[in-house]
Amino acid sequence: MPQPRMRGIGTDRALARLRGCIAEDDVTIIGLYGPEGVGKTTRLKKLNNDFVGSGGGDFDSVIYVDVARCSNDARKIQEAIGERLGLRARDDELEQQIRRCLNHTSFLLILDDVREFVDYEELGVPCDGGRCARHRSRPHRRKIVVATPFDYVCAHMLAEETIEVEGLGREEAWKLFAENVGRDAMGADAEVHALAEAVVRNCGGVPGKLIEYARALAGKRSVTEWKRVMWEKRMSSSSGDSVDIIDVIY
Repeated sequence: MPQPRMRGIGTDRALARLRGCIAEDDVTIIGLYGPEGVGKTTRLKKLNNDFVGSGGGDFDSVIYVDVARCSNDARKIQEAIGERLGLRARDDELEQQIRRCLNHTSFLLILDDVREFVDYEELGVPCDGGRCARHRSRPHRRKIVVATPFDYVCAHMLAEETIEVEGLGREEAWKLFAENVGRDAMGADAEVHALAEAVVRNCGGVPGKLIEYARALAGKRSVTEWKRVMWEKRMSSSSGDSVDIIDVIY
């Protein structure tokens, strides 16, 4: 199956600001929030790969953890951190081993898809009063990035700076949708074109949704087919995951 086209995603102002916060001396914990599918993970993986590809940059360790995949379980998150650090400790020693390792190194910890509070201390990440403990020789090279769909989680995770990942602008959203659905399909019928405009509008600029709907509609040329696909997606999706079908169809 061909990969969806996501030209330009991950190279925008949000990523630039995130890099800026990481470079700042007085910011330790950074929150990144936005709706599902808006591209938070894409940006974080690019950030992680850039640092890893450059040998870590200013950090001795760069640690990326998909917290949702760990079911927000502290033990599983510890195991993921320990694996990235090359630790082979017993379960009852892992927290201490992580703490001992991070106490003597500079690190960038990226916690992706955090849905609820995670205790840094329980993970073994050295923190003091909401600010990570700092290494004497390199006092500003310890950073935590927390990505979440919810802005309040940034506060719970003690973020000192928060960055909202916004959806694409109208023209960018239309271009992304058109590239994935196929311009021939949208040009086949004026009413199909009108439906396409409504779908793009209702996706709110969220790249994940735009691509999801575009790929479901690709190859469909009639109004009947488009409406059928929209109803099918409405029935198979949770209420928060589908576009406003009534607005699209009527």
